[in-house]
Amino acid sequence: EVLVPARAAIKRRAMSADPLRIVVLGALAPHKGKHVILALLREVAMRRLPIRVHVIGYLGVVDGEMDPAMAELVSSTGWYRESDREGLIQQARPDIFLFASTAPETYSFTLTAAMQTGLPIAAPRHGAFVERLADYPHAILYDRDIAPSELAAALLHDSTAPRDQNHAYA
Repeated sequence: EVLVPARAAIKRRAMSADPLRIVVLGALAPHKGKHVILALLREVAMRRLPIRVHVIGYLGVVDGEMDPAMAELVSSTGWYRESDREGLIQQARPDIFLFASTAPETYSFTLTAAMQTGLPIAAPRHGAFVERLADYPHAILYDRDIAPSELAAALLHDSTAPRDQNHAYA
């Protein structure tokens, strides 16, 4: 089942001047790539890129981890019930999902939820992401050590690129 009309969302993104809406599913924690998300936000703020991040889950940021410019670029639902996830995704109107886990995952229930939308998904090239996204037509796989500037560029580029194959970034 597709939760969000993927073709319409992708077409909307290609024609939009609005900032790219990146959705992160789940709590931001160190092993889930919290530092990757913070580095991306720092890059976006510094370069004033048209990107906004919405975390469906607990933000998990402590004092001093984000400056005011970064904080303006991110929002969060806080803790949520799994039964509410579909509605929260629809409310967020994502253009793309971002997974930033630094620890290889054996399976990811939040990845399943993202895949059900049919929307683009960016994930690190390790663990279950590689196998589960191998045949997903809207996958962007990136190396764990990708620079924040390269990740931002890949997300901006691939959010409007034709969706006929997976893309990989080193």
